[in-house]
This record gives sequence, structure tokens and C-alpha cells, in this order.
Amino acid sequence: RTHAVTQYREYMARARLSRAERRRLRMKMGELLFRARWYTAAIDELEGLVESKPPRALAARAEYFIARATYRRGLRGGGRARLRGVADRYSGTSAAINSLFLLADVYEGAGNLREARELYVELATKYPWAQTAGRARFRLGVLAYIDGDYAQARVHFDRCRQAFRRADLRTRATYWAARARMAEGGEPRTTEAKRLFRQTHARDPFGYYGLLAAERAGIDPWLNLPPGPEPSPIDSLTQSKFESIELLRLAGLKEEADYILETIVARRPRTPEEMLGLSAALTEHGFGGDAVKFGWRAHARMRGQWSTSVLKAIYPLTYKDILLAESRTHRIDPYLLAAVVRQESAFAPDVISRAGARGLLQLMPPTARWWAARLGVRDYSDELLFHPETNVHLGAAFLSDLSRRYNELQIALVAYNAGPTRARRWRERPAYSVDAELFAERIPFSETRNYVRGIQTQLRIYRHLYDDFGPRIGAD
Repeated sequence: RTHAVTQYREYMARARLSRAERRRLRMKMGELLFRARWYTAAIDELEGLVESKPPRALAARAEYFIARATYRRGLRGGGRARLRGVADRYSGTSAAINSLFLLADVYEGAGNLREARELYVELATKYPWAQTAGRARFRLGVLAYIDGDYAQARVHFDRCRQAFRRADLRTRATYWAARARMAEGGEPRTTEAKRLFRQTHARDPFGYYGLLAAERAGIDPWLNLPPGPEPSPIDSLTQSKFESIELLRLAGLKEEADYILETIVARRPRTPEEMLGLSAALTEHGFGGDAVKFGWRAHARMRGQWSTSVLKAIYPLTYKDILLAESRTHRIDPYLLAAVVRQESAFAPDVISRAGARGLLQLMPPTARWWAARLGVRDYSDELLFHPETNVHLGAAFLSDLSRRYNELQIALVAYNAGPTRARRWRERPAYSVDAELFAERIPFSETRNYVRGIQTQLRIYRHLYDDFGPRIGAD
């Protein structure tokens, strides 16, 4: 990203650009610097843009990112004040709406629920048409549920599911509207709750909320699941390309291997069978991310019909021997290990995250080095994290240690994704003592929140899709 900023600067110095074009480029550079975590440089760039008196919407966006960068620099009070200022000065803009929600989220994360509620209410009433207002309504429902005000929670969840069209938000709100009714009790509420649980499952049968709803409604989502189309064998030309990729990778010619891979994934198979066949071949050769995409394409081609073969393409399982051996060594559920690998890397062994995490289980090099020393791995180097055997050996030990230390799946997953310090701090929140599902909704970081929900979804799916993989170890 910083290289892109340098190129933008050189381009602006050479090119004859209009004032509007220069302003758009400065906004782009400011955002790139922010996402690269160069917060001071981002603030300088964007403040220069604001001083040039750009159009209102652009100024609002620039000041929104200045506020976020200020907060990220550790100037919490200044960041909050700037977010409030954007919401007040640029009323009606997307930047103002986002500022209100982020400010409410910051207060909620800090445990100041009174301020958070007021801001969520302000957002929901002032901008009822905005999708962000739906998210605010949902948060109000969660906070009411934590307080034990189930009737008020039901009202918020109902408004959210009825007024907003975004599928994922409606599914979440419908599930929690059902849970609020169950908590209220009484025959009419309980009957309606069961109907809403069935509705949630029907909308998203193998998603997080759909599977939870199935359990509460007594539905077996696997009972009538068809086997689905059989994957077609790949043609000889594609097979030869995969063989070439393997040779190029062994020779260290990654760019050349990537080019051939691009020619493979650029294909447009016409039938679900062909898509599933290509997905299986990509999984076998270590390109899990692309394999999963072709699984989803097959699902779309089948007009959203679920089947065993489609689910296995979307949730593949490779490196079985390694996963099973390390699960036995470190006394960890092999299905959990598979679910974490699917979430972290989609079974692609050479993935590097933006933060520098590597390999199947996305280990950070310092963490991996510590575990390598503890486990007595000889001649360790960070390059070994791209080797499935080493990566899973270290990652399984780390995950097993967290599972034993916290003795609760969600907290262990929080610790794996966001660090043990945050896991300990977040466990002290009121939602944790109420129930695990509510705690998952209150995890402050959206990345970690999605991570925890995603792995719990995949754990359920792996246990059913591959029920003969190995013995279950430990509690959920």
C-alpha cells in the first residue's frame, strides 16, 4: 500500500490533473496510509485535503478517516471527539452515519453501555432508512437481552428483521427475535419462537444461525440432504498444468507457477459436475481458496440447492493424516483442527496474511518460534511454516494449550485470533455469564466475532460431513 502511495505521488507530480482529480487521489492516498497503519501520515495527508475545502461529502469522508486514525494512534478522547464532530457537522452523509455507529461501538466496547445505547437510538431514529440503522437496532436488542428485558429485545429484533432487506442481518435478527420470545415464555411466544427458528434454518440451513436454529427447533439438517452431483475428472490439459505448477514450485519459481494457476482458475466450467471436479483438483494441489470459490459457484449453478458434494467442495478436508496425527499428539479434536485450518487458510499451505501470519494455521512467526523451542523442533526457521507438517505441529500445540487453559471453546478461539489478553478481558463482560451465543454477539472486533462464529459453524459441518475422520476429543 505504501508503494502505491509513492506511485500516486509521482503520478500527481507528472500529470496534468484537475482539482477534483487531485482531491480524489489525496483521499485514496489517505485511505491507503490508514490501512497500512501509518496513522500520522494518513492524518497529515487528509488534513491537507480538508484544508483545500473539497465538496462536503469528500470532506466528511476525509474527516471520518482522520478521526479513526486519531483513535488508532492511542488518542482515545480526541478520536471520540472527532467522530462526534463528523456526525454533527456532516449530518446525512454516510460518514456521519458511520461515525455514529463507530462511536457507539467504541463506547460499548469500553463498557459504557449508557452512552452506547443513546448513540444507537440516535442512529436508528435519525437515519431509519440506513442499513447501519439496522445494525444499531440489532445492538439495542442484544443490550436489552443482556439486561433481561426480553420484551424490549423482541421489539428491537422484530423491527430489524422486518425493516431491513440485507439477508445476513435479517437472519441474525430473526434468530434472536425467536430467542427473545423463548426467554419471555408463555405458550403464544414459545409457539411463535419455534416458527421463527424454522424460518431462520430455512433461510440459511448451513450457516451459523441456521444451524443454531435447527438445534433449538429439533431439526436434523442432514436427514434429507441429497448426495448431489459427482465431481467430473479434470481433462488432461488441466492435469498437465497442475503437474507443471508442482515442478515450478519445487524449483522456487513462484511467479511462473502463479501464472499457470491463473489460467486454470480463469476457466468457466459450465456444469456443477465440472465445477466440483475442478474444485477437488485445486484442493488436492493446495489451492484451497480457489477450490472453495468453485464450490460456491456450483452451489449457485444449482440455484442454491445444498448437497453433500457441494458442501464437501466448500468445506474440503486435506492433509488428513497430518491433522489426525497432531490431534492425537496434542489431545485436540481433529474436527476442530480441521475447522480452524478451513477458517484460517482454506487448506492453502503457502498463505501469508496482511499481518504476516503464515501457513495452514496462520501462525505469527514469534509465536511459532516460541512453540518450536518448547517442542524441541530442530533447525527451525520461519520458512518451515509453509510446510504443513511443521505448521500443524506447532499450531495444534498452541490451540490445544489455549483450549486447556480456558476450558471453553469460544474463549480459546478468541485467544487464538485476538490474543490471550483480550480473551481474559472480554470474558469478564456481562454477556459471558449469560450464555455463549450472547457472548459471541458482543465480541468487540468484527473480525474476531466472525472468526468465532465461523469456526463453530465449520466444526458442526466437519463433524457431519466427515464423521469417520477421527474420534472427537474434548468438549465444545
